[in-house]
Amino acid sequence: RFGKMQRETFPQFKVNELADFPLPKNPDKHRDQIAALVDKILAAKRADPNADVTALEREIDQHVYRLYGLTPEEIKIVEGSATR
Repeated sequence: RFGKMQRETFPQFKVNELADFPLPKNPDKHRDQIAALVDKILAAKRADPNADVTALEREIDQHVYRLYGLTPEEIKIVEGSATR
């Protein structure tokens, strides 16, 4: 949305643009659940660096989608599967 890249890597935000940056309304509700999933991922990777944690990562994604109130169409865009 902002489209300004600094050194072609990082987006550059001005202070007044941050006011438009969406922030979730009730992050506390999901924080503990997301943290627990992250702990499971870290434990799995410590036990086996090649562990498949895709399902746990997907659960985190779902929490974030709910946290931001994304619609199914917005989720498709985020996941890169929306038709253009």
